[in-house]
Amino acid sequence: MLGIVFVLLTTVQAAAQPAPQDEVKDALAHAEALYYAARFSDSIALLARIDDLLKTQPGKQPEKIDTKLRLALAHIG
Repeated sequence: MLGIVFVLLTTVQAAAQPAPQDEVKDALAHAEALYYAARFSDSIALLARIDDLLKTQPGKQPEKIDTKLRLALAHIG
């Protein structure tokens, strides 16, 4: 639970400034861990925030594709 709060706060702060590459990768890794723990709704919520964050940033195609793929898989789960 504490990890989710940390990631949410990090994501909200990142909306005000461009997120470093490592933060996006860390958030994606956390979303993947939530997925494998069968916490699909939490994973979807986190991935939706990552997706919104990446929409405002130019480039970063691999991260955008990875986010969309994981979001689709979480919805299937």
